[in-house]
Amino acid sequence: MAEIHGISGAWDAIAAKLEANQLQAEHPAEIEPLLTSCVKELAEQISQAKYRSGSEILLQEQEISQEKEKNKAELATFSEKYALEIEQSAATLDYFKHDRSIFNFIRNYFRVRRETKRLKRLRKIVQDYQDEIERPLRSLETALEDKKRDQEKYIREQCSEINARVEFLKGLAGSQELAGAFADLEMLDYLKTLPDNVHVINNLKVRVERGIRFDGNWLINAQIDHIVVTTSGLFTIKVKNWSKQVVEKKAHSDLFQQIKNASQLCYELIKPKFPGVSVRGVLAYRGSLPDNLNVGFVKALPLQDVPGYINWFKENTLNDRQVGEMVEYIRSLSEN
Repeated sequence: MAEIHGISGAWDAIAAKLEANQLQAEHPAEIEPLLTSCVKELAEQISQAKYRSGSEILLQEQEISQEKEKNKAELATFSEKYALEIEQSAATLDYFKHDRSIFNFIRNYFRVRRETKRLKRLRKIVQDYQDEIERPLRSLETALEDKKRDQEKYIREQCSEINARVEFLKGLAGSQELAGAFADLEMLDYLKTLPDNVHVINNLKVRVERGIRFDGNWLINAQIDHIVVTTSGLFTIKVKNWSKQVVEKKAHSDLFQQIKNASQLCYELIKPKFPGVSVRGVLAYRGSLPDNLNVGFVKALPLQDVPGYINWFKENTLNDRQVGEMVEYIRSLSEN
């Protein structure tokens, strides 16, 4: 098995975010179960917070319900006193309005006005009484709404931490970042199958003090997912997990140039100490590969095909001692 140096940079970045949110997972596959667990915990905390804050609300709801029944009974009793007068007044008014006889025409005009006022007064008495007995009820209902808003605030405060974790995990679960970590760890598993004298350096970050001119650009720094050091030279590997949506959006347009730049920068850094060593760029992909790509000197391969590609090179430009020295030198570049 190949010797592994360091850990997956893609997963390490996610692990740091998980730790910042007081969460822990060993692999991207654990994110979905972790989200399910946190959603369940959030529901339990909300339920507990509601129970703790809900007893007073429940008592007030019961008081309001009792008050409504009491008001209903009192209003029915009071309305009954005026029901007959209102009914008679309404019938009289209707009679006057429909009496079209020539003799009562003028007289009915004044009768209608008088009866209308009387009916309005009777109904107002009942309405005023209803408003009077319901006024305390409305105050109770307003107070209840205030308590419910306070309860919602209390619940948000009590559950804020677990809710923040749930939202973080929801955003992470379907993200391209997590998909990339899946692919990166899978690539690392494949690289582990390489022979014992092969070294794999993960998440290498290099920077030069003076820029290097290459393909019309100035190279200053580079991040390389994996560098494989063999007796046949170096392989710089960039890992991508491409969905069809990402491919269709052409979000990969400058990726191959990035890989070429990283390989060239790596070559420029090691050639003073190890002249003649080959550096080959590899795009290791999971998912869909964009059509009609001009990969140039970059080899694009599915993850599972990368070890076979590396093993295909048989020339021994380095011995095992030089491989070890190169590994230490490359790691020192990243650490500095």
